[in-house]
Amino acid sequence: MRIVVYGAGALGGYFGAKFQSAGHDVSFVARGAHLEALKEYGLRIESDDETTRLPVVNAVATIAEAGPADLIFFAVKNYDVERAAADLATAITTETAIMTVQNGVSAQPYLAGTFGADRILPGIVRLPAHIKSPGAIRVPAETEMGGLVFGAYCGAPTDSARSVLEAFT
Repeated sequence: MRIVVYGAGALGGYFGAKFQSAGHDVSFVARGAHLEALKEYGLRIESDDETTRLPVVNAVATIAEAGPADLIFFAVKNYDVERAAADLATAITTETAIMTVQNGVSAQPYLAGTFGADRILPGIVRLPAHIKSPGAIRVPAETEMGGLVFGAYCGAPTDSARSVLEAFT
């Protein structure tokens, strides 16, 4: 699966690393010192259970550089949703699903109204994470907290939700 993590901070970086480790083609859209560290050193995920090191990741500054995606893991801050959504068109195909994991409830209806409810997969992340330093993410309670729950915005199971579940599995 071709996955673009838009907002490759702590949570986006964590889930993107899991996808890449599972063999998916992942692009990480990041900014600033974190972007530069990803380009130069790759990504490190530290947890109490293990440390995962990805020495090479496809880190880009814009979603246009990432190209088309089967899944956009949309993890920007809630206050950036509308601005960031304007950039998504460059990565969306007729088959693209958008998983949104912002705190709050305003991102999902905005994205559904903009791109169609059938492609939106609202998610709830139950995992504390923070950027320990550029290129390094610390997840202190990976086993205890769980991970992510998501479903189709339109309510009924969709083919895109099933394929994303398969990718997570």
